[in-house]
Amino acid sequence: MISASDWIFRGLLGGMSNADNQSEVALEHCSKSNWGNDDAHSVANKTACKLVAAGLQYISKIQDTYKFDPKGNNNNLNPYDNQEYKQLVACLMLKRVAEEMKRRSKICNIDEGIETAFSAAPQIKSKHCNNGKPCFVCKLDEKYDDCHLDTAKEVKVKPKLESLLTGEGTTVNNTLTDLLKTDGKDASLCSRLQCLASKVEALKLQQSSQSNASDIEGEVSTELKKLLQHITEVENWKQKEFDQYCTDNIGSSWLEDTGGEKTAKQKACKLFALGLKHISEIKDNKQNGDESLRKTMMCAALNLYADQLIKKSTEQCPLDSEKLKEAIDHAFGKSKNIMGNKTASCPSGSGTSSCFICNRLEESFGTCRIGSDNVKTNLNKLIKDNDDDNTKTNNTPNMEQTLDKINSKDTFCTELQCAIIKKVKSTGKKLQNGTRPSWDDINKDAKGVLTTLLGHMTVGQTKSEVTKYCNDRKWDEFGHKGKHTNKAACLLFAAGLEHIYTHGNGRSSGPVNGPSFGQTMGCLFLKEYAKQLKEMAEKQKKYKVHPDCSVDSGIEYAFSKSKDIMVSVLTRCKNNASINDCFVCKIDQDYGTCLIGTDKVKSNVEPMLKDNDRNQNHMEKTLENTVCPILLTDILTPFLPLAPVSIGLSAMAYYLWKYFGPLGKGGQRFRRSPTEIPGSSVQEQVLDHVEEAGPHEYRLVKERKPRSAPTRTKRSGRVNRRTIIEIHFEVLDECQKGDTQLNQKDFLELLVQEFMGSELMEEEEQVPKEEVPMELVPIEEVPMERVPSLGSGFMV
Repeated sequence: MISASDWIFRGLLGGMSNADNQSEVALEHCSKSNWGNDDAHSVANKTACKLVAAGLQYISKIQDTYKFDPKGNNNNLNPYDNQEYKQLVACLMLKRVAEEMKRRSKICNIDEGIETAFSAAPQIKSKHCNNGKPCFVCKLDEKYDDCHLDTAKEVKVKPKLESLLTGEGTTVNNTLTDLLKTDGKDASLCSRLQCLASKVEALKLQQSSQSNASDIEGEVSTELKKLLQHITEVENWKQKEFDQYCTDNIGSSWLEDTGGEKTAKQKACKLFALGLKHISEIKDNKQNGDESLRKTMMCAALNLYADQLIKKSTEQCPLDSEKLKEAIDHAFGKSKNIMGNKTASCPSGSGTSSCFICNRLEESFGTCRIGSDNVKTNLNKLIKDNDDDNTKTNNTPNMEQTLDKINSKDTFCTELQCAIIKKVKSTGKKLQNGTRPSWDDINKDAKGVLTTLLGHMTVGQTKSEVTKYCNDRKWDEFGHKGKHTNKAACLLFAAGLEHIYTHGNGRSSGPVNGPSFGQTMGCLFLKEYAKQLKEMAEKQKKYKVHPDCSVDSGIEYAFSKSKDIMVSVLTRCKNNASINDCFVCKIDQDYGTCLIGTDKVKSNVEPMLKDNDRNQNHMEKTLENTVCPILLTDILTPFLPLAPVSIGLSAMAYYLWKYFGPLGKGGQRFRRSPTEIPGSSVQEQVLDHVEEAGPHEYRLVKERKPRSAPTRTKRSGRVNRRTIIEIHFEVLDECQKGDTQLNQKDFLELLVQEFMGSELMEEEEQVPKEEVPMELVPIEEVPMERVPSLGSGFMV
């Protein structure tokens, strides 16, 4: 009974694992010429052959344990206690163990080794079963699935064998240890590749899989493109799932790393964590049995891709090759958490060897071969070809672009640190064993950058390529003076930005992208200059510059145009301004806690402007003379609203003076009282010069002075000068007395004297009246246009 023959099973397993048995049969039956390459496939098949051959040898050595009665009195003997039956049971057990070997060989195809061993069964039987009793030849092609031990009870053999196999699980595992060394999770990556390649090739030879089988290289190339496209997508790095693997303690230098180095390490770690996750989710969609091969190939490809990135990052910043290697090793160290048992890609109960864990490649992988082909050489070629295609098509970032994304300077401090490191290295100074540069290493060069920048800011603000960035702003909202000061500040800093983008053309020499030392330091000084200029303007507008001095909005507007200025200078940044050498200087990026080695940037850059007399004087003069000067128009401007009032008051004063002040410009004046006006009346004065010529006729007489007479006489004083209001009072008084006609004539006389004759009569020569020729002219014949205007010198 099989159930009672567990001792046979234990003996079989012991015989299979016996080293002497294996050595004996290996030389004789398991030494095929194609197994001499020592690759995993050969080793696995050779191991399987030795195990099965050792089992066959054990079966052949089972001897009869009872004596046969020749008289036929054998009724009391156990019918199963004979040599042939025991060998049969052991053969069934060996077949079941061979099936278990195949099942556990996930990646290696060991059919060849098992078949080779069973093909040697007749030779093994002949050599070891020669006691003259019946011997059983164990053959592989005989099926036992439908074999019954008892026809009446329908007891099948297979379940009984399964029970034995389960009960002796530990012994089975120990027996198959040598086989599992080249398989499952304990196998090296090279061993897996060698076995899987042979397994896929074996599947291709099967009729059922020929139509779906694909070439190994083609499968690897297709899967590689999918892998690299997935892991180089920056948006995928933002998945919260990977924060648990790539947040803290990435590498041995983590505590000493700068903020920029830590951020870059996190990005690199997430890139490879994404790769491990992607590999674990590869499925056998075509049902052609190459899932394990593609996973293993992608693991090798991811390792080689990491090696190539490390080689290209020797001069990268903030992650050089050593720090990048730390980040990559950290990600691979988390592969069990990402890919292992009880993860989404390998749920619990999947089996000890079903969860593929991708580890970092060992150094020996360089010699790994599949057949005559070197695996590393061929995979590296595929990676390079794929990278070249990505460079041409730009569908997937190539390796250089991927490094740019990992090393993107997310803070101005990181930008500054990297620029200084590259500057120091360019001088030939070696920075080894984590040594960082200090401020003293670049202090002299920094002063030169500052001097050049200040000089260009002074002369460059009137250039057309600068003014256009400040002319498109409506500055009126800042008031009469504020619009001028803010625009002047905008021009000042736009000139500075234009200079730093032009200086050095924006890119340092060498294979590494990034702004030049002059660009980065220029931006640093420009930001510090802006900060100190704001403080100075706020302070000095109380006593030194214009009280309405305002520069904040102008400075901010200039920096808001920083990207436009950069693109106009660095044309390669027009379509892609996110690459590292397209550096945008921004006002809102602080550097207060930034360190260069152990030196604080803020503590070193502030004195270069504030405590330096030359630079401080430059800032003061710029503020006083260019940005916020006090002009003559600024002095008069506050009084402009009073101009209409002043003009009105002046006009009113003039008219009041004309009304209340004295009339005429000199000459003798006669003060007349309202009761008596001395001298002859106007009519009498006229009649003295008129001959009796007839009624209603008058003679006009013009008194002229000789040409030799002086043109002006000395003015008399205030004596006898009267005002208009006095004349008004005289007329009013005469009117009240009733002699209206006479008074009106007197009033006319006064008006003629005051408004017509006073000025010219003084200037004309006093000619005797008798010498003046007289001409009688009827008054009707005197046209109106001949009547002189006021002050003409004529008398009526």
